[in-house]
Amino acid sequence: MSLVVPKKYFMMTTRRCNCDCDYCYASPDNRDMSEEVLTTSTRQIMKTVAKPLFMWYGGEPILRARGFFEKAIELQEGKARNLIQTNLTLNKPELLEFLLENSFTISTSIDGPRRLHDLRRRYCSGNSNFSDIETNRALLQEKGYTPWAICVVSKTNVAHPEEIFDFFYEKGLNIRFCPTTTAEVNPVDYIKFMQRIHKKWQQKPEIKISNFSKARQTVITGTPQECDNMSNCLENNLCIDVDGQIYPCNRFAGNQEFSLGEVENGVLTALNSKKGRELAERTTNCEHNCTTCLNGGCMFNALSQHGDWKTVDDFCIANQELLNIVRQDE
Repeated sequence: MSLVVPKKYFMMTTRRCNCDCDYCYASPDNRDMSEEVLTTSTRQIMKTVAKPLFMWYGGEPILRARGFFEKAIELQEGKARNLIQTNLTLNKPELLEFLLENSFTISTSIDGPRRLHDLRRRYCSGNSNFSDIETNRALLQEKGYTPWAICVVSKTNVAHPEEIFDFFYEKGLNIRFCPTTTAEVNPVDYIKFMQRIHKKWQQKPEIKISNFSKARQTVITGTPQECDNMSNCLENNLCIDVDGQIYPCNRFAGNQEFSLGEVENGVLTALNSKKGRELAERTTNCEHNCTTCLNGGCMFNALSQHGDWKTVDDFCIANQELLNIVRQDE
């Protein structure tokens, strides 16, 4: 098997989080990525691939001090790109300024207007975090930066696409919609949600919606743009956990069954491990005849839905319909 080295790396900055979103798949604890793991990881990645993308995840990565990110930038020597996924609740204007100065892509999570957002995304105390997110979102936009917002589509907001679109449009935010589990939102309801979002977006296309732009690129090129639709997602990204263990992505972090080894042994060793080869050879017979563009969907979703990562992701049917939606734009 020829190895294709991924360009994207989830860096599990910390397992700590100050919020308690009730649909979160992560298992929080008090561990942080040490400077030793940060240094080893960065050096291994930098010597393996040119211009990698470091994606700083958690937990809540901004719980870490500025010095952690200063060290990361120092190690990269200007030869990498950076993205941070933050809940934007913490009052750390100097750290946000540092991230902007160093060209970080900043992405946050908002599930729509306050009445919908507060149903699922709150502080660990149970209090609303919406106002604090709004404060930091406004701060970034005042500085000329428009953050991305991930909106999780769940049972509590799936019936309100127009209200959600209008909220993001008013705030001028770019969006990515992510469905939660099929136990909450079935693929049919999710694609109906996206169809209604698309209708609104056609009327007001000024904001970016990555679901549509990536689907359009998939249709044009015939090559999947989303990691969960790639025939081998390990060619797209890997995850470095706080302890230096390598996993296929952040959603598998901590699940020892999917560990590809220690980062100190190198990225290529992880890809060529027994588990790495097994995951890379995942093949499915997609009953919806969409293997060319969707390849059976996300193996983490398949594992969650069926207890078997080799099966077809139930959201394949929804993603096929998403491609059909953008084909109609041509």
